[in-house]
Amino acid sequence: MRRRKRLKDLDHLRRDIDRMGRLVARQLETAVDAFDRFDPALADSVIEKDDLIDNLNLRVESRSFEMAAHNDLSDGDYRAARSALKVATNLEHAGDAATHICKHIRIMQRE
Repeated sequence: MRRRKRLKDLDHLRRDIDRMGRLVARQLETAVDAFDRFDPALADSVIEKDDLIDNLNLRVESRSFEMAAHNDLSDGDYRAARSALKVATNLEHAGDAATHICKHIRIMQRE
């Protein structure tokens, strides 16, 4: 029974990271496109979606910590939860990079 719950939790982590990865990829692509076009409206659309990535990161973080807090994880499950946390953190940083690019587009527009 516990193993089934752990597998379900790991599946949720994988799905959240997959969603996060697809969202970050779109954000980066849109940020580069906004820069190429010098399009502040497109840049704003990236900035507005940054919270989605942040929220997914917090959800992965919370699930990972919750799983790790249970001492009944196998070594493999523990590594998977820890890896999920690291991947989510790196994706969140990449999403922040897209947002920073777009904030600089807005600064450049004002000058």
